[in-house]
Amino acid sequence: MPHDLDERERRRPYLCPFGLCFVSFPRRPSEWGPVIDQEPGVRLNGWLTIWRLRVSFDRPQKAEWPCVTCPVRESSFCGTLIGKSHHLPSARHNPVRQVHEAAKARTIIYRQSELSEDVSVMCQGWAIRFVQLSDGRRQILSVLLPGDLFSTTSFCREKLHFSVQAVTNVRFSRFERADLKKRVVASTDILSALAMVCAAEQQDMDELSTALGRGTAEERIAHLIVRLVDRLSTHSGIGPDHRYPFPLRQTHIADITGLTSVHVSRVISEFRRANYLQLSKGFLVLRDRTALQRIGRLQ
Repeated sequence: MPHDLDERERRRPYLCPFGLCFVSFPRRPSEWGPVIDQEPGVRLNGWLTIWRLRVSFDRPQKAEWPCVTCPVRESSFCGTLIGKSHHLPSARHNPVRQVHEAAKARTIIYRQSELSEDVSVMCQGWAIRFVQLSDGRRQILSVLLPGDLFSTTSFCREKLHFSVQAVTNVRFSRFERADLKKRVVASTDILSALAMVCAAEQQDMDELSTALGRGTAEERIAHLIVRLVDRLSTHSGIGPDHRYPFPLRQTHIADITGLTSVHVSRVISEFRRANYLQLSKGFLVLRDRTALQRIGRLQ
């Protein structure tokens, strides 16, 4: 079929036994995608209905690239890697090979010592990074929020020493490690952003080690809550007096702070009675942030 038909020739009526058909042909065969609209016509003699059919060949709509609407891209490593909002490339022209995936709550996203060629970044939801001991006990190393790398060690290691589990329903993005290395070498901005992520990760681990080694139960939990609120404020822009999503259970807090669930429950109850915080139905409100900072020995 010729491709140089003018607009009148590309949309012509054809008479068929069932009515009048309008057929539209695009200029390029790659755009063909049949879409049929059917409209009831005239009913004759109480039994015969003539239908008007309109057949067109339209280009199928493409799904939007998730990075376009990501609320944390500007403040995360991804913003430097794939571009800010004013010069964000299309998915087709993304310089780094990227795959988006989703997982339901409590799903193991990565299992310790599995081979992986990717560097993963959280896009939506909450997850935990943890080490499982041989007797079943676990130590949660960090809580992963949108915009967080699973770990900076994934840039240089194919096997990681930890596992990752979704706390809520999550979306995450996998970048191919080889492409990332090329981008880091070629761009000082990306190298600087990666160095900042490494420094922040190291600071978090130092603070956790200090809290576990020297902090009381109250100090550990207060430190954890205030730090999570700070990170949520940075990512989402929620003010200090607003409700924060807080899907962590007492077992999660216990595995982060090295306490038992019973001990965690007792401390949280004390904080409630002192009106330091309100925690219910998966949401957290800080009533007295200053007091929690003082207890957690945070500057």
